[in-house]
Amino acid sequence: MDQIVRGASGVVKSFRKKIADFLTEQLLQEEETALLFSAHGVPQSFVHEGDIYESECQISYGQILKGFPKALGRLSYQSKFGPEEWIKPYTDIT
Repeated sequence: MDQIVRGASGVVKSFRKKIADFLTEQLLQEEETALLFSAHGVPQSFVHEGDIYESECQISYGQILKGFPKALGRLSYQSKFGPEEWIKPYTDIT
């Protein structure tokens, strides 16, 4: 898990900067802001078979959100199709 965090540090820094710049440009207060992270979903069966995508998303989301401790943050998943169960929560419901 530490390798995932170290490997994503550039991505985390980039997202934090982009969000911080946007908040500043829009004159938004962090404590009055909701940050919705919507990742592409995968079927739940992939996770049951050992796919680490969902955990990677959760780790990246958590690391990015640490830069905004006063904001409300949510992680959801989009692009579900077909009858199979996909990882949740779904973005359209969140």
